[in-house]
Amino acid sequence: MQQSRSLIPGLPSRTHYAGGMVIVDVALLPIRVGIIGARVTVMASQWARPDGPIRRDNGLLDMADVMVGKHGVAEQVMTLLSNPYGPVALLRAITSATSPERPLGRALQPGGMVDNAFDDNGLVDKVFQSGGIVERVLTENGLAERVLGLMENLVSIAPTIEGLQDPLARIESASRYITEAAEPLTDLAGRLPRPRFPKVGWPGAIRPDDLEVAPVQTPVARPSKRPPAK
Repeated sequence: MQQSRSLIPGLPSRTHYAGGMVIVDVALLPIRVGIIGARVTVMASQWARPDGPIRRDNGLLDMADVMVGKHGVAEQVMTLLSNPYGPVALLRAITSATSPERPLGRALQPGGMVDNAFDDNGLVDKVFQSGGIVERVLTENGLAERVLGLMENLVSIAPTIEGLQDPLARIESASRYITEAAEPLTDLAGRLPRPRFPKVGWPGAIRPDDLEVAPVQTPVARPSKRPPAK
């Protein structure tokens, strides 16, 4: 029979039955379960205190409420996913637009427009190759340099344009004064009597409307007296 150190003073050491069961361990099992239960109870009471990790501000309860509570993260995610204009609908629209039956899908397929553009000697190579559009734009006296020169000219004449503001304002003020001064003259001209011119009588009291126009007679072609050609 095997002997070992006693777990509790005053108790015999481990004694094994023929089946291998330890009598002392079986006897101490309820005590150990009680100790574990007491520790769990003490720990739970500490956690459940108002200042404990569960009930304190920003504690586990608040974190759980933020996740699964009203207007929480879970509810917002479900609302976003169920939104007909949300990311799910956007993904469906992108998938539908890039399907092989749609023009965009055919352009993205091998041999399509995009593939041909990025192929060797394609559109992209022609744009960035030597003598291409980019080089012609960025070269000396190219489009970019001309645009910058035009902007410099506009910036240089800006002070001149600012200097014209005062004369233009004075001209506008003078035109307003002239308009205000001309309004009384216009009213006065409207009140003046109009001159009456004498009527001119036609000779014989015949008006131009009474004159009759003689019809134009068309001359009648006469037969020729020349002898017929032989």
